[in-house]
Amino acid sequence: MPTDASLLESNNSLQSYLRSLKALRRTPETVRNNLHILGQFIEFTARQGIEAPFEVQRSTLTDYLVWMHERHAAHTVRVRYTVVRSWFRWLEAEGDIDVNPCHGVPLPNAEQVQKDVVTADDMGRVFQYLEQQKRWRDLAMLAILYDTGMRVGELVGLRRQDLSLDTGLVTIVRTTTKTVAGARVVRLSPAAVRHVDRYFRRRKDAFPWVVVGHKGALTRTGAYEIVRAAFEKAGVPGTIGPHDIRHTSASHVAGLLSESEMMALFGWKDSNMARYYAHEAMRKAALVAHEKASPMERLGRKPDNR
Repeated sequence: MPTDASLLESNNSLQSYLRSLKALRRTPETVRNNLHILGQFIEFTARQGIEAPFEVQRSTLTDYLVWMHERHAAHTVRVRYTVVRSWFRWLEAEGDIDVNPCHGVPLPNAEQVQKDVVTADDMGRVFQYLEQQKRWRDLAMLAILYDTGMRVGELVGLRRQDLSLDTGLVTIVRTTTKTVAGARVVRLSPAAVRHVDRYFRRRKDAFPWVVVGHKGALTRTGAYEIVRAAFEKAGVPGTIGPHDIRHTSASHVAGLLSESEMMALFGWKDSNMARYYAHEAMRKAALVAHEKASPMERLGRKPDNR
């Protein structure tokens, strides 16, 4: 796949589209994500012999969706196709294409997709494994992700100056977050601060980032590989990545925080996500309660005279 720089050099319409996103005050993180996703789409179309956006047909998009579904979860496919569709809408509005090939190709339905949510017991097992192995960096990473529900892009862009070990406050700056309002502040618990503090004390480098790789700044891919390996080696089933930890964090605090508090903590644009997790927490609580209140189980029992 071409680099982001070479892709922009060879595609003037993509350059202009990204400039339009900046004019709309989209965050740098959003712009980078759009570039990455559209770069993958352009690479896919190039393999089909398509060299320009106006050559893309509805059948091309259908093939793209099939190809994506073979490799990614439905939620990921939906997010990436949303980016592609927005680009073609812009091309149509600018007059760069006469016909928008996305017309008649709806967004994939991802509402019923089940996220990988790790149980509290399995989270504890992973922390115990990393402690035994003295994987201080990985412990600190996982503690931050789980305690705050932070996005992976926010984590790898986090600098030491953005985190106070004394107060536990973490400032997530605008350049790393998708939050509309820009920077937001979250708090690490004393338990999470302990892991981060121990990791800092053992580091000998002068890199400014909170978590680092062997050569400096940790990449998203590097963070994904670290998290996935930790769960695999700890014997936790499933393919768990940083975003799954975000979903896990939200699931574990749902019902304990208000809707507005969850929105502020996780940086959501609207209340739908908070309501989703609150609904899931209520559903799970109802299933647990049903074990005691099952009408079939109570059938034939002597009534409680108390």
